[in-house]
Amino acid sequence: MAPAVSSAAGGRGPGGRAGADSIRQTAHLIRQDPRQLNQLLDLVDQLDHSVWPSDGAALPVGLRPRVIATIQACTDILLHYQARGDLTEPPPDSADPPTPAQQTLLEWWRQRTQDIWQALLALVTADHPLEAARDFALVALMRLLQLEPAPRPKGRATTATHWSPVQARRFKSLILALCQAPRSTHRQIQRCQEFLEFVDVQQQALHTLAMFLKSALKATATPLNQITQGNVMSFLEVLNFRQLTEKDQPRSWLCQDQADRNQFPYAYPKVRQTFSEIWERFLKLNFDLDLYKRVLIIMDEKIMAHLTRPLLLTDFLINSYHVGGPISILALNGVFTLIQNYHLEYPDFYQKLYALLQPDILHAKYRARFFYMADIFLTSTHLPEYLVAAFAKRLARLTLTAPAPAFLMILPFIGNLLLRHKSLLKLLHGQPPESDEPAPELESDPYRSDEPDPAQCRALDSCLWEIQTLQHHALPQVSQVAKTMFKKLPEMEWDLSQYLDITIDDMMTVETKKTIFVNVPLNFERPTGLKFPKNDLTDQIFAL
Repeated sequence: MAPAVSSAAGGRGPGGRAGADSIRQTAHLIRQDPRQLNQLLDLVDQLDHSVWPSDGAALPVGLRPRVIATIQACTDILLHYQARGDLTEPPPDSADPPTPAQQTLLEWWRQRTQDIWQALLALVTADHPLEAARDFALVALMRLLQLEPAPRPKGRATTATHWSPVQARRFKSLILALCQAPRSTHRQIQRCQEFLEFVDVQQQALHTLAMFLKSALKATATPLNQITQGNVMSFLEVLNFRQLTEKDQPRSWLCQDQADRNQFPYAYPKVRQTFSEIWERFLKLNFDLDLYKRVLIIMDEKIMAHLTRPLLLTDFLINSYHVGGPISILALNGVFTLIQNYHLEYPDFYQKLYALLQPDILHAKYRARFFYMADIFLTSTHLPEYLVAAFAKRLARLTLTAPAPAFLMILPFIGNLLLRHKSLLKLLHGQPPESDEPAPELESDPYRSDEPDPAQCRALDSCLWEIQTLQHHALPQVSQVAKTMFKKLPEMEWDLSQYLDITIDDMMTVETKKTIFVNVPLNFERPTGLKFPKNDLTDQIFAL
C-alpha cells in the first residue's frame, strides 16, 4: 500500500526543525518500519534553504548539525530501501509483474528520490552561508547515483557496463548546476576530484562539458559570464586526465563487479577526442586576466599532451607570448613545447625571450618559473655564442637594480652559461688577466641595452663588469658568489633550483647563524692611527 502524502508544515523554518539527534532517530525509525515513510516528507522539507538566513546573517543555533544530519538521513533511507529492492522496478518481461499497489509505491519512491535530488542539488549551488552543507550534499548526490540500476548485458546479470539513462541525466544535471551556479563553485568542484578519478565519472563529465560548451558557443546572444567560465575551468583543473597503462587498474563508480573490478569500457582515444573538443571550444571564449593565467599554468602539463592536434594551440600561445608581463612568462613553456615536440617553426623565440629580461621580471610572481624554464631553454651547447653572450650581459645588467634575493639566482644562472660556453669566459675580465687596465664602466660600455635584437646588442664586445662590482656588495652571500666566479668557476654547474625561491628572510637567517666574522666593516673609510676621517667635524675642532 502506498504511503499517504502528509503535511510537513511542522518542519518548516529554522525554529521548527528537530535536533540532529532527533533526526537520526527518525531516520532509524523509517528504515526499520516502512509504515513510517510519511516522515520522509518532513525530512525533505527541512532541506529547503530558502527559509535560512541570507549570507552574512546570524545563523540559528544548531542549524548546521541539523542540516547535515538531514542530508545523511535522506541519503541513508534511500540507499536502505534500494538494498531491499523496494526502489527497483522489475524488468518488462518479468514473470511476476508488480501489482497496482506496488506500482503506486514505485511511483511514490521515484517522486521522493527526485525531490531529494533536487533539494540536494539546490543546496550545492545556492547562495547560503552553510559551506559544510554544500560539501555533504555533493557527496550525497554522488552516492544517490547508485540508486538507479544500470542496464545489464545479456548473460551477465550481476555486472553493469554502462550507466542507465536516469543516472546519466542526473549526473548531467549536477555538472551543469555546478557550472551555471550564480557564484563560484570552486570548492565543491575540488570536492568532485576524488570522484573524477573513476573512469566512468570522468568520461561522463567530459561528455557533459563538451556538450555544454558546444551549446554555449552557439548561443551568441548570451555568452558565458566570467563566473561560469571560472567554474568550467575549475573542472578542467581538477581533471586528472591521462592514458591508462597496462599496470593501471582503473576504478569505476557505478560499473564494477562483485570484486569491485572495473567493467566500464573506457576507450582513451574516444575520451581524448572529447577532451580536445572541450579545449578547442573553451579557448574561443573571452577570458579575463585571472582565467587567462589559470589556463596557461596548466597548458603544458595537463592539456597539450592529450590533445589530438596540439598545433591548434599555436595562435593562442604565440599571441599570449607577445602580450608581455606574466602572460608571456606563463606562455613560455607551451611555446617551447610546440617547438621541441611538435616541430613548430618560430625563429623569433629566443629574441622574444631576450626581450622579457626587464627589471620588472625580477619582481614578478612567476619569477622562479621563468628562470627555471629559461635555464632549460639555454642548456644547449649548440646555441650561437653571440646569443648566449647577450643573455649573460643582459642578466648582469639587471643586477644593478635587482632585489637582494635575485642576486643569488642571477649569478649562478650566468655562471652556468659560462660553463657551457668556455669561450665566453673572456667576458668575466674584459681585459687579459695580466692587463692592469680597469674594466669598462657604464658610460664606455659598448653593450647596447636598448637593442631588442641579441645579434645587434654587441654583448661580445663588452664584459661582465657588473659582476666585478658585486665583489664589493654589502651582502656577504652576494659578494662571495661574485668572487667565486672570478677566482675559479666550479667544475659542475650550479643547481639553479636551490636558488629560485630564496627570500630575504632566508638570507638573513643564514647570516644570523654565523658565529665567526672576518673584516666586519665599521667605517666607510679605513682608519689610519688616530687620524679622523675626511671632512669630519671633530677634525676641524681638534688637532692631533
